[in-house]
Amino acid sequence: ETGNGKTFLLSEFLCRYPGSDSAAAEALEMPIVMVQAPPKGNLRLLYTAILDKLHVVYSKRSSNADLFDLCLKMVRACKVKLIIIDEFHTLVSSRGIIRDSVWDFLDMLKYILNELKIPMVCAGIPLAEKVAKLDDQIWDRFEFGHLPLWKANAQSTVNLLKSLETSLELSGVSDLTSLETRKYLINMSKGHLGRITRMVRECGHRAVGNSERVTLAELKPYWDKEFAKKARPTGKSDI
Repeated sequence: ETGNGKTFLLSEFLCRYPGSDSAAAEALEMPIVMVQAPPKGNLRLLYTAILDKLHVVYSKRSSNADLFDLCLKMVRACKVKLIIIDEFHTLVSSRGIIRDSVWDFLDMLKYILNELKIPMVCAGIPLAEKVAKLDDQIWDRFEFGHLPLWKANAQSTVNLLKSLETSLELSGVSDLTSLETRKYLINMSKGHLGRITRMVRECGHRAVGNSERVTLAELKPYWDKEFAKKARPTGKSDI
């Protein structure tokens, strides 16, 4: 579901395994490459996105075949161990229309998996499953999981908020783990990680040079007002 924090989790995971540009290495070493699924399954955009992430210079006049060959060569040279494709659901239109190019895209994914023999993670909203089900071989190769909603009384939520608290790097003492604060964050975010993260970090940015902390006292006044704005009717009055 939108706002569940999948991209945040993937980005945090990506940050844990940064690339290395040691002068002794023949090429940049990058264990993980993360790109977005290209609109309409455009393979050329997939190839160029991967090359851009690997900081590879290529000719815009190159054919798709040449770009693909260069992709395979550089993925191996950069010792990539995992490819992540985010927003996988965008291969299908919001109205569920499946374009012919999507079949070519899925065929190419199978080829890449066979050729490189490295893991691949595809992430998206539930519509992503519809894409995977289009091809039996793709469906059989991937294991599917769903991000659960976070709950105020769960230890995992406490651990998450402790981590977010540390990442704020404020000089004051923040308090995100008290039961009252947890309940507020979960209630306002409806348990979605992406919204929880946004609520905390937005107040963290506002706290710099001010309170230098994030507690319920900072969260509640700001987000009560922000959520009230979203709930306010925007249509013209009939009066």
